[in-house]
Amino acid sequence: MTRIAEIPTILPAHDDDRTGIAIVSFEGRLLELSPEIAPIFQTDLSALRNLTFHELSHPDDLLRDEVLFEKLLEEGTGSYSMLKRYRRARGDYIWTELDVTLMCDTRGAPSHFVSRIRPTDIRNETLDTLHDRVTHDPLTRLLNRTMILEQVATAVRRGRRLGQGFGLIMLDLNGFKAINDSHGHEAGDLLLARVAQRLRAALDTPDLIGRLGGDEFAVILRGTGDEQALRHRQKQIAACFEQPFTPLYPGHAVDLGASIGAASYPRDGATPSELLRHADQAMYDCKRAGRSA
Repeated sequence: MTRIAEIPTILPAHDDDRTGIAIVSFEGRLLELSPEIAPIFQTDLSALRNLTFHELSHPDDLLRDEVLFEKLLEEGTGSYSMLKRYRRARGDYIWTELDVTLMCDTRGAPSHFVSRIRPTDIRNETLDTLHDRVTHDPLTRLLNRTMILEQVATAVRRGRRLGQGFGLIMLDLNGFKAINDSHGHEAGDLLLARVAQRLRAALDTPDLIGRLGGDEFAVILRGTGDEQALRHRQKQIAACFEQPFTPLYPGHAVDLGASIGAASYPRDGATPSELLRHADQAMYDCKRAGRSA
């Protein structure tokens, strides 16, 4: 926990009138703000104090920020930099250059973060395009493999730090190769996109979903750690395959199943690799047994 009494009341000095500085707690709460923050967010400082960076961040950028934030907390020292969008008072987003440093108290123990936020000179459209390319799968619009695996590691770090569990589900499609072989890759690509739409609609707001590659997907159920809740969420995901996918090609509907495997942190693994291996094994056990969602 952050020791509020040990957080400096005087913000670090700087000579750039476009750079705002914020003192941030381990929970991500904005504790102290320099005057330059106000024009960046286009609001009074009083409206920002005690909000968290989670509430002010663009959802896509928040994922990457949390990866670096949790890693820094785990290491107990260091800093990171990234380009990031923040939501302003009128509801639009501004791209900024963010530098975050973990600070220590007089005893050398980590106590708070110092965040330096500066509007970037790069065009918003350019950054929007580049960010999308490196974070999302172009076919399904889900998180790509790199991003979803980073989020598994981040969920483990957060779970270890806060004592929270979470669920991990992996699934691949049964019969997908036959559709690709019989009707071509265009039909296969359309089917993958339709599956992604259904899976995304079945998830709760904090859940994350990504495409690992081919017809394989991974879902992180954040805040769903107990076995009963995990089984319930598995059933919700399995229900996505109860109705055929139509129309993929003229006059045809496609009945498609999925093999699903699950793992729970920390019960089924204390590391990302252990959790992924457990869920992957459960998924292939399901497939070998001939069970399908």
